[in-house]
Amino acid sequence: MHATSQTQTTNLGEFVREHRERNNLSQGELARQAYCTRGTVSYVEKNRRRLSLKLATSMDEVLHTGGELVKRAHQSLTQARPQRLHRPEQLPADIAELYGRDESLARLSESLSATRDTAPAITTVEGPAGVGKSALVVHWAHQHAQHYPDGVITAHLGGHTPGHTPADPGDVVADILGDLGITDLPESTPARSRLLRTVLAERHLLLLLDDAVDSDQVQPLLPGTSSCHVLITSRRRLTRLSLRGSATRIPLAPLSAAEAGHMLSNLLTPHRSLDGADDQHALARIVDGCDRLPLALCAAAEVITTHPGRELSQLVEPLTGPRRLHVLTTAAAGDPQSALRATLAASYQHLTPLAARLLQHLGAADHTCIDAVTARNLLDVPLEQAETALAELLAEHLLTPEACCPSLVRLFAAERAQDPPAEPHILPPRRAVLTDHS
Repeated sequence: MHATSQTQTTNLGEFVREHRERNNLSQGELARQAYCTRGTVSYVEKNRRRLSLKLATSMDEVLHTGGELVKRAHQSLTQARPQRLHRPEQLPADIAELYGRDESLARLSESLSATRDTAPAITTVEGPAGVGKSALVVHWAHQHAQHYPDGVITAHLGGHTPGHTPADPGDVVADILGDLGITDLPESTPARSRLLRTVLAERHLLLLLDDAVDSDQVQPLLPGTSSCHVLITSRRRLTRLSLRGSATRIPLAPLSAAEAGHMLSNLLTPHRSLDGADDQHALARIVDGCDRLPLALCAAAEVITTHPGRELSQLVEPLTGPRRLHVLTTAAAGDPQSALRATLAASYQHLTPLAARLLQHLGAADHTCIDAVTARNLLDVPLEQAETALAELLAEHLLTPEACCPSLVRLFAAERAQDPPAEPHILPPRRAVLTDHS
């Protein structure tokens, strides 16, 4: 806030307290006669809450200030009003076409349009690296931005950004408040969070929090009222938000084979013909080699379009063989944060040593699916520890809900299997026949 606004607010709080004491009223007595709570009176006197004109009118009658309290409240609100003119429009560019996500878009609309009395509408979109979480929420936000008269704010939380550490919540709150025109900020994160809730309580906007690392990072950023809607993306399951009933979870899975084939075909059509049966067969194999992930499909399209003189069938082996993780990663050489190996490494670095070692074992195993008993045998640890490590891989979406390891993750795990043991009691990866859940 500006200094003049702070001075006016301070005078207003002192004015209420002085006239309350002059009338021999306690805070509780003033609250009863002015039809508010004792806490409201306390906050007004401590300058921690703006005094609305309605409440100022009620207090003015009780305190016999002859309209002076209403006048001062109006001046205070008028001085603060320029800060309300900031209307952020921060959505990044939309993608040209979103493939296979009609159902997810409908679920987003349903979750955010549900009627709530007081709680904010919060929706988390969770899924593995490269599945298209950010593209989904940005596309939805572009379609519905007109429903948010106070604008759209985006914040990248850096939970799994290659080469970066997760953003500090206090810094993110400060950035959001700055975007709203609030520059005079308290020092502590809890105080900033309270200020953010106060500011957002008067607005109807969309808050898009991209790439959250966990619930603790998100919690200080959330509004306290139903006037705002919040969209969160994360590779992790933000279980605490869901268990408290404050968020709706939308898990995002890889595309179906048909959807992925349609996406890759559309990406390639401007550059080559795909009419023949051999091309369609090659296309289907490449789709499977990409685990039907949009990020991998885009990388595959980049590889194919940079080899216009080669038949599609000639590119099947490099895009489906054991070196395909390297081939797909090289396609994003100009954008290292979008490189497939880097995105997987960003999830891997968050694992505990035991969970990381379990993933390494999966890279050396004969089958792709696992249960807790097999994890215990591979790690040579008590069952409880094996269950925890397995749950961690599931929470990071490095395994499918059926506890199976996708082929690209498995190739990455095989690379990491050469890492030295992180804990002395864990043996190097050994080949094993795992329980097949497929």
